[in-house]
Amino acid sequence: MALSLSLVASLIYILSYGSEDTTTNTTSVPHTPQDPDQWPQEFDFIIVGAGTAGSILASRLAEVRSWNILLVEAGGDPSNISYFPENRGQLYGSSMDWAFVTEEQSGMFLSLSNQRTTIPCGKGLGGSSSIHSLYYTRGDSRDYDEWGYDAFKFDNVLKYFKKSEFMTDSSKYNEFHGTQGPFVVKPSPRVDKTFDTVGKACEDRYHVWLTDSLSGWGGCLIS
Repeated sequence: MALSLSLVASLIYILSYGSEDTTTNTTSVPHTPQDPDQWPQEFDFIIVGAGTAGSILASRLAEVRSWNILLVEAGGDPSNISYFPENRGQLYGSSMDWAFVTEEQSGMFLSLSNQRTTIPCGKGLGGSSSIHSLYYTRGDSRDYDEWGYDAFKFDNVLKYFKKSEFMTDSSKYNEFHGTQGPFVVKPSPRVDKTFDTVGKACEDRYHVWLTDSLSGWGGCLIS
């Protein structure tokens, strides 16, 4: 059953497909009608938060032509600065950042005032992906395996990572990466040799190898 909704938000995207274009035999892309009077009064799905996950979920659901999808976001459109990863520092503490702060904890952040630190968290379309230098990482495979839910084990979710990914580096064409997805990924060039030094120390100390930080599998992961 469709859901009825009446609300005001900073940013609202309504994803719906128009009628089939009989002249070109194609279907129009998802869109938000400019005139609020043309907005649907009922929605099949309401997604709160247009961050990375919410945006992808809304896009996938909108592939079903008959569904109306409402995507609600507290922030606005990302700043043009978000397109230039090296300028990410300008976005921290800005209107695009929820600017969360940790609570004081014993033994934590001893060098900081009141032993508290900021946690940048994106506020706007794209969420944290819009303020964190376009970095992409899957996390450690062991985290997925230790959640205790079989469906979320790394081997079970890997296929979805691969399905969404378009890896552009041919040296990474292996069982961990996809090449047909909509999400373009490439390794970040290392300009700081410190990463190599830390990686070698990790291998020597823990007897594990430095692996592909984008795959989510292996020992020490350094992005």
